[in-house]
Amino acid sequence: MILRESIGDTDTSILGASNLNACAVNLSASGSDGTFLNLACDTTGGFETVANDADTLSYAAFGPTLMQPGKDSDDLGNKQREVLIGTVDLVAPSTIGETVFRLSDFNPALDGDFTTFDSSVAGLGLESLAVSSGGSFNTRSLTVTAVPEPSSLVLIGGFITLGASRRCRKNALLDG
Repeated sequence: MILRESIGDTDTSILGASNLNACAVNLSASGSDGTFLNLACDTTGGFETVANDADTLSYAAFGPTLMQPGKDSDDLGNKQREVLIGTVDLVAPSTIGETVFRLSDFNPALDGDFTTFDSSVAGLGLESLAVSSGGSFNTRSLTVTAVPEPSSLVLIGGFITLGASRRCRKNALLDG
C-alpha cells in the first residue's frame, strides 16, 4: 500500500519537502469469500500505533529530534512522489463471485491521519491540503472475481463434448 502525491507544474511537493510522520488506513473486504492476510505496517522511521489490528495500518513518528524522522518519499519523476505505508496479501474468492477490497482513511472526520513534519502546515493534515488543491483522499477499491481453474475448464469442456457426442450418436441411431 502506497501513498502517492501528484502535483501540478506550479505546486511544491509536500512529501518532497518533509517526511510522512503519521498515517492511518483501513482495509475491508466485502462480497464473496475473498479475504486479506498478513497486513503489515512499514515502520521505517517510526513505529506502529495501538490502532494497528487485523484491518488497520497505523503509523507514527516522534520526529527527527527523537531519532524518528518519519518516512522518506521516493521521487517517481513526472511530478509524483510516493511513500510505502505497508503490505498485505489479497486472497481471491474461491467460489464463483467477486470480492471488493477497499482501502480508506481511518478517520475521515479527523484531519491528521496523514501528516508531515512540515512546520508551514502545522496542525493540518495532508487530507485538507489535498482538498484545498483540488484533490481528495478517496476510498480506493479493487474488485477481484473468482475464475475457474484451467483444470476445471478442461473437465467442463470434456463433459460438454461427451454430452454432444452422445446426442449425435443417439440422433444418428434414430435416423439410421
